[in-house]
Amino acid sequence: MMKLYTTKAQFYDRMAQSAGKHYIDEAKLIGKIIQDNANGNRVLDLGCGTGAHAAELIKLGFKVLCSDLSKEMLAIAKKKTGAECLKMDMRRFSLRTKVDAVICLYNTIMYNRNGEELKSTFNACHGCLNPGGVLIIQVISPNLLRKAKDSTFLWDLSKKDKLIQSTFIQFPKLTNHFTFLNTRSKIEESDWHEMRIFPLNAIKEVLKNTGFDCIRTIKDKTTVYIICRRQ
Repeated sequence: MMKLYTTKAQFYDRMAQSAGKHYIDEAKLIGKIIQDNANGNRVLDLGCGTGAHAAELIKLGFKVLCSDLSKEMLAIAKKKTGAECLKMDMRRFSLRTKVDAVICLYNTIMYNRNGEELKSTFNACHGCLNPGGVLIIQVISPNLLRKAKDSTFLWDLSKKDKLIQSTFIQFPKLTNHFTFLNTRSKIEESDWHEMRIFPLNAIKEVLKNTGFDCIRTIKDKTTVYIICRRQ
């Protein structure tokens, strides 16, 4: 598993903040979507990372279950939220108690390597939702993809730690190369993330084939939310 999610997990929130993530505003939007479309307040945060969205949703009165494949990220999420945290793969999981909404945010869905894995993820989401339950997916916008192509960014993680992110796109493959640099020890560590770009129409088609009705799409300059309901 990638270092950003394991041995370097303590730097994740700092990187996200430097990249312009606005967890409070996003959680308010997500909470409003759930309130308007779901029949309850029990939420699964699929690929929760450090639990930043979950923490804000809990403040808004939602009962959140956190899940991630990384035990290091889950440890941070547990400390941040106090919620139940489950280590599981988004492509194959089940819950003992169904939920009213599933959220899969911050491009997590792009770690599915092909259409079959995407289908498996949506099937698992369908199986854990109550009838009429809501699935909310967040993916990078086409506009930001064009901007990010062959780009390099430098993030300050601490007084001595820096992160260099280089993004390479050869559709449908997106590769992020992270270099962690300790300016005191001069130690460099590399971390490669391979992701898949799924066209929005392709995502919606798989959702339809796995028992979801797409009810709304929200777009801005950086992100796209796909909101759908379990049939």
